[in-house]
Amino acid sequence: MQSAGCFQFVAFSAQEEIYLTLIACRVSELSLIPGIVIADYTGKNGEIPEFPSDKKILTYLGNPDDQIECPTPAQQIIFGTHRRRVPSWYNYDTPVQLGSLKNSKDLAYENAARIKFFQEHLEDIISQAFSEFNDIFDIDIEPVNGGLKNPAGIISYSGRINEMFHDKGSDLDKTDFIQVRQIHPLPKKSIKKYIEKRKSVTVLEDSGFIASGHSLISSEIADITKESSLNFYSAGFSPDLTHSSLVDAAKHMLHNEVKTNYFLGLSFYKASSNYPKQEIHYQDIKSKYPQLEQESVQANDNIGIDNPILKDELPETVKSNQNTGPIFTRLSHFYETSAFFRKYNIHSELVADPFASIASMPASSAELFSPQNERNLPGFLPENCTACGNCYMICPHSALPPIAIGVEDLLKSGAELAKSSGKLIRKLFPHYKNLSRLAAQNSGENAISTVSDLVKPAFEKLCDKLNLKETDKDLLDQEFYFIMEQIGDFPISLNDVLYDIPSKIEAGSGKLFSIVVNPMSCTGCGLCQDVCEDNAIEMLLPKDQNINKVFSEFRAWEQMPDTETKTINQLHLDEKVNSLAAILLSRNYYTSMSGFGPDESENASKTIIHLLSAITEANIQPGVISQLNYIDKLSSDLTDSVHKELSDALPDDDITELSEVLKNTPKKKILVRDIIDNIRADTASKYINTQSLGRKIELIKSLKELYQLIKIGSRGNGKSRYGLVIASKDKFNWAGTYPFNHFSGPSIILQDENSAEFILGLMSGQIRFLLDQIKLLRRANLEIKGKYDPVIHDQQIAQLEWDDLTEDEKSYLPPVFMLIDHKGMSSVSRSSFLRLLTYKVPVKVLSFDSATCHPLTSKEEMTQRHSMFMSNLALTDVYIYQGSLVNADRFFEGISVGIKNSKPAFFNLFVPDNSQLIHNGKNVLELSKLVENSRMLPDYSYLKIKSDNNYNVL
Repeated sequence: MQSAGCFQFVAFSAQEEIYLTLIACRVSELSLIPGIVIADYTGKNGEIPEFPSDKKILTYLGNPDDQIECPTPAQQIIFGTHRRRVPSWYNYDTPVQLGSLKNSKDLAYENAARIKFFQEHLEDIISQAFSEFNDIFDIDIEPVNGGLKNPAGIISYSGRINEMFHDKGSDLDKTDFIQVRQIHPLPKKSIKKYIEKRKSVTVLEDSGFIASGHSLISSEIADITKESSLNFYSAGFSPDLTHSSLVDAAKHMLHNEVKTNYFLGLSFYKASSNYPKQEIHYQDIKSKYPQLEQESVQANDNIGIDNPILKDELPETVKSNQNTGPIFTRLSHFYETSAFFRKYNIHSELVADPFASIASMPASSAELFSPQNERNLPGFLPENCTACGNCYMICPHSALPPIAIGVEDLLKSGAELAKSSGKLIRKLFPHYKNLSRLAAQNSGENAISTVSDLVKPAFEKLCDKLNLKETDKDLLDQEFYFIMEQIGDFPISLNDVLYDIPSKIEAGSGKLFSIVVNPMSCTGCGLCQDVCEDNAIEMLLPKDQNINKVFSEFRAWEQMPDTETKTINQLHLDEKVNSLAAILLSRNYYTSMSGFGPDESENASKTIIHLLSAITEANIQPGVISQLNYIDKLSSDLTDSVHKELSDALPDDDITELSEVLKNTPKKKILVRDIIDNIRADTASKYINTQSLGRKIELIKSLKELYQLIKIGSRGNGKSRYGLVIASKDKFNWAGTYPFNHFSGPSIILQDENSAEFILGLMSGQIRFLLDQIKLLRRANLEIKGKYDPVIHDQQIAQLEWDDLTEDEKSYLPPVFMLIDHKGMSSVSRSSFLRLLTYKVPVKVLSFDSATCHPLTSKEEMTQRHSMFMSNLALTDVYIYQGSLVNADRFFEGISVGIKNSKPAFFNLFVPDNSQLIHNGKNVLELSKLVENSRMLPDYSYLKIKSDNNYNVL
């Protein structure tokens, strides 16, 4: 426990256990370090403990939602000046990944930083917590206490010794017992007070610690006594310690026996940096921890480039991120102090700063990195493309973003890009729509593969029809050239569903399809080429690439508007287009998970999780929009109610006097209060219900804050729509490898048998936050209707629980996905897992099945898998889906049904191992067909619902 970094208290009675638990809670919340209270007593004395009053406990501990000043400099660096009393680490508003898998060097940084920036503040915080506890509860309990009358003392943290000492006799009468309730960190100053004037002292510890050389307190107390003449003894006792043995220890000390022990390169910051922002970061740490300068030996790790890179092309992710959350969640700060230097191998700038002490990464940090090696890149051949979507659907790194865009919007984007380079577009702007229509009329005349191929002939016809003067024609030509300079070479594909058919119905309404390559994410794996049956993707060798063109096209795509929701919905209903290809046209859905990573061994699992995140966004975002509209309406209606209440208080019986006041006013403008002051008291004296008005104004403020939190959030793209708990390691090493966080929502790596229990607790916490929001919305609704009675409704609303919510209200809770494979499933407690699936909350278990077994144990493995899966079918109100990518529409529908449901879901999905892909020489789509045909994992969905004492199976 000591190696885990927890502080540790020992309670010698049931009453002390209550007191120390409260103190430990206070210390944990201030220090952000977990604590353990060890109950080391037998309870033989029949003591009945008394519990402190709720009022005093609340006074001492405070509300977990309170914003408190950060008590240490390190916390100020991480959070800012203030933080929530109990930090919301797993938070949909400020998502990060927790439990990141770090390499040995990063772990060394983390451990060193945790000691210096957190552990070393513990003693002061514990002292503060004890002092506050004694003042509030009027109780005297200290980390260390004991007698001071005898020249000899026995020190121990053992409850057994404490109980034995009460039965004194012989030599025990000549010794004082010193109780140590705090064993880590050891309160040396307090202990010194009890031993400095003694002739001898003995420390008694469990022999297991003494024998192993890792004593809890002996070695530290020995350090205290080094400069004194005190005789120091250290003894290790056995589990069967008796009273006579304790007496013998006292004799040994009192007789002054000779035998005293008788059974017993990192840098926290640099002096300077080549990078101004990093140097400011160093100086910030140095100003708060100046003593660390002498406590480190810097390793010679100047690996990387000699000359500093002072300018780097910032990803759009960083540019658009608003970065208003706690500092450790900010993508920009992570980029400036860590990711940038890792990207370019400038290891000399990496230090064990306070951020290294927490295993955390901001959301989407993988987008900050890019492969630095020369590699093949996909080339898009638009003339061959049918927009089937297989290439961008299979890409594990979200490196082939697609778009479907109208000609008019494309021209507007080109104009914006031209404007950003200092070229204005004025004359051509009114003609975009006509250009779009003319382009549709001529689209079949020539081969088209770029924007210029389509729009240039249309522009020439437009100029002929306009019959312009030469000067006007020159201006129009110049502006058209400016736009084509930006997007003329942008690749486009014209196909039946997106362009030809809509254009025949209405000229100019067709959409151009395109795929670009994100050169910062693409690893050149070639999966896109493997699945393209139309030969529209070719892998280009480095010597054949125009890397500037690749970057230019990707930057242009970043500036273009997203594919319209209307277009996506139409494609979703079209039988010719698979549902996954349709939804991935949305930039919001496609980039819900993104970025490359160093491990490509499990690309199939990464592809499936990317599709899962996109399907989740597609199903939940419309509900979020509805929720925002509802909050906005409540806020608007409450505002109208306040205005009406105030206007009703104005005099309206006789406006004659009001007219006279206005006539006698020489000013053009007058304050309302001046008008009221000039009206007779009997006319102006109308009463306003200040309590009602105050409640409504506070509600309006809270509703607006909630609206901003959900829509904008700390990053600019709103509250996260889902969360992840990764409960297996074999298939998901890529998911938590520091510093590559691919997820846009909160995630945590939890690879142990207690993952199901953890998720139960996690969901309870998220439900608590949701209930706070629902209480706010219900209060607002009652206030608008004029039915809110504090006497009745305050208690009713305060007692709201999950089961009291409507289905619409439950849908506001983002789902949590538990990612696990069959190997991980076998290690999870079955009883905990069943509890998780019967909790009636949106927990979605995503089980990855490779449909293979070890040849020697295949029968046992298959029996175990099927019995586990079949037992889930017996559960009520748990949606179950099993399938693969063999049919994209079925896959989309199967996942969507489970996500829309506010109850648990179990998805068993075929995801091949990397060894299967290599051995068979096939991609995941081809292997999915093989599994389907072999009936190893038949595609089906199942839901048993109980209603009116009957069971219905869907």
